[in-house]
Amino acid sequence: MFMQQSRLMFLLALNIGAVIGTAGGGMLADKFGLKSVIISMLVVGALALVGLGFNSPQIVLYFLVSLAGAASVGCSILLYSYVAQYYPLAVRSTAIGTASGVGRIGAIVGPIMIGFLLGMELPHKLNFLAVAVPAIIGAIAIALIRKPKEEIEAEKQLSKDKKNLDLEGSLS
Repeated sequence: MFMQQSRLMFLLALNIGAVIGTAGGGMLADKFGLKSVIISMLVVGALALVGLGFNSPQIVLYFLVSLAGAASVGCSILLYSYVAQYYPLAVRSTAIGTASGVGRIGAIVGPIMIGFLLGMELPHKLNFLAVAVPAIIGAIAIALIRKPKEEIEAEKQLSKDKKNLDLEGSLS
C-alpha cells in the first residue's frame, strides 16, 4: 500500500509541476522571451533529473519531480509557441505538426532507452544522468537557432526609427 501511495504522490507531484510550469513558463516567456525561458527550463529539468539520482529526503524528491514535470510539459508547450512564432504563416501548421511528430519520437525512444539502461543495471545516478542528456542537447539546439531574417530586418528598422525619433526630439 505504501509503494502505491508513494507512486501516486510522485505522479501528482509531476503533474502539479507540469501545470505550474506551463502557466509560469508562459508568464516568464511574456517577460523574458520564449527562447531564453525554454533554454532555462531545459537546463532546470536536466538538473532536476540529475538530482533525482542522489539519496535525498522524500520532500526533496517530490520537489525535483515537480521541477522535472514543469520543465518537460511546460517546455514542450512553449516549444510549440516558439515554432509558431518562428515560421511564416504559410508553413506554420506544417512546422508545428513536424515538431509534434519529432516530439513523439522521444516519447517512443525514451522508454526503450530507459529499459535498456535498467537492463544494464547501472548505478541509479548514471541512469538519471543519461535521461538528463537529451534535455541538455535540446537546450544547446535551441540556443543555436538564429532569428529569422525578417525579425532581424524588423529590429534594424525599429532601431533606425528610434534613432530618427531621438534626433527629431533633440532638434526641437
